[in-house]
Amino acid sequence: SERLHNIPTWNAAALWSAGSEFGEEQWKRAAKTYLDRIVEVQKKDGYWFEHTGPTTLYNLVYTHALGLHLFDEGEVDVSGALDRAGAFHSRFVYPDGTLVSIVDGRVLYEGNKLTVIGLPGLLQAGAGLGYCRALAGSGKPFGPPSGNGANFVPQVYRFLCEQPEVEVPDAKGAVPLDDGAAVHSCGDFTVVLSGILGTDDNRWGYDRLQHIEVHHRKTGVVLGGGLSIGKEMAFIDSGGEYLARKASLENDKRLLKLEYPRGKAAVSLA
Repeated sequence: SERLHNIPTWNAAALWSAGSEFGEEQWKRAAKTYLDRIVEVQKKDGYWFEHTGPTTLYNLVYTHALGLHLFDEGEVDVSGALDRAGAFHSRFVYPDGTLVSIVDGRVLYEGNKLTVIGLPGLLQAGAGLGYCRALAGSGKPFGPPSGNGANFVPQVYRFLCEQPEVEVPDAKGAVPLDDGAAVHSCGDFTVVLSGILGTDDNRWGYDRLQHIEVHHRKTGVVLGGGLSIGKEMAFIDSGGEYLARKASLENDKRLLKLEYPRGKAAVSLA
């Protein structure tokens, strides 16, 4: 069966590059077929669905691969996908350049370093400049080199010098994800409300047990920090009573309503 995933996307980009270098048209055709499908299945909000929804970290792997394909002057038109991914990442990044983790179905919050993954794609996407601006202005160290990403770090800082006026989008209000999450800027705080639901038995997927995350510009995340991969005993013993069954964002996405097997809950921003 067809397996569309982040690492095979990276492999396909590398296969096209190798086929171009060595004159192997069959390699290039196989890579093109896969990359065409990756562009096709991307969600309109700019992410690729894994497990129970978006993943802000692994989405960068797709973005990185498509960016390298564009640098290689590949056959697949990836510009639209990169623009959509750039918009997604410019929305779901904190002012210090760290990734919003509450919407990530695979990775917990890491506030002490930035990732270089994704830069080849985001530096070529107009909508990704807000994300690059957050990275360049954070003052945090970048994480270990990965997939040529470190080669693009100087371009991030050159971008900061050339386009200092670019900001992370919509600093005054909500930046929504149509599938059920919104980022709100509240002074030095950033509040993320997530109505994304789901549970995953796969070892790599998280249960979506948390629905609010609060980040402070200087301190980092002070509430939240990601989802759960541990399948807590309370959750197992209860038959899932701590897992929301329904969720909705209302009132300009400032009100999050949740329905659980034993009751209802709501979070509202003043």
